[in-house]
Amino acid sequence: MAPRGLARLTWPLAWLPPHDACLEDGLDRAELACTGTLRRPARWSSYVRLLRALAGAVMRREADL
Repeated sequence: MAPRGLARLTWPLAWLPPHDACLEDGLDRAELACTGTLRRPARWSSYVRLLRALAGAVMRREADL
């Protein structure tokens, strides 16, 4: 991917961390499904948790409109 314009700023700041967290969650689920155990579960960073909280607040606000 070669982001251009505003995406040069938004991709690494707003989209990449949650994207990576989703991939790690998917790999954890695959490991659990294939082996029945999860050796070391991935943890979301505080930045990913902040972004998710902000996104949730925006979605709740839009739902109220």
